[in-house]
Amino acid sequence: MTIRPFIPLIVSLVILVIASGLYGFGYYTLQSDIVKATTLAAQIKLKSAQLDQLSRAHAALATLTNDEATLNQYSIGKEDVVPFLESLQATGKPLGARVDVLSVADEKIGTHARISLSLSLTGSFDAVIRTLGAIEYGPYDGVITNLTLDTTPASVGSASVWTATTIYSVGVRSASSTPVTHAPAAPIPATVPATTTHP
Repeated sequence: MTIRPFIPLIVSLVILVIASGLYGFGYYTLQSDIVKATTLAAQIKLKSAQLDQLSRAHAALATLTNDEATLNQYSIGKEDVVPFLESLQATGKPLGARVDVLSVADEKIGTHARISLSLSLTGSFDAVIRTLGAIEYGPYDGVITNLTLDTTPASVGSASVWTATTIYSVGVRSASSTPVTHAPAAPIPATVPATTTHP
């Protein structure tokens, strides 16, 4: 029995087996590449999201830094408290009022440190009001939180003497911030939302 008639069949089978093997290998390689490409795309997407988040965090940090720098320009340093108190006392002199610092206390509003000052201002009504305005609208992060205004009866031939007792809160910058020198503020008349006691 000769095998010559079966040679084409055998060759065809060999070619089919080889082709099937090559197809299977190619399909496996393609699927592997697809998985790798999908994983790489997911990693790229994750990295892009992280970079975007990091970029927004840097932008927010820059904004916070700028805000902090701006806020510090209007705050005083702990080492500047005594000169600041002296400047407050000197504020009333050109306006005809006397400013006395009655007490100094630390306070904190949220995360911001402040100093609470109890002040007494004495003089004519105009001098006291103008001095209050010069203090509250000075170049600092300051606010008057409480105010009592009173006067003593005028004696014959003399003007009434007015006394304002107030709580003045001013911001304190962090120790790492750069001190800022402010120019003296011009006195500004103020409208006083206070309880006034008349004689």
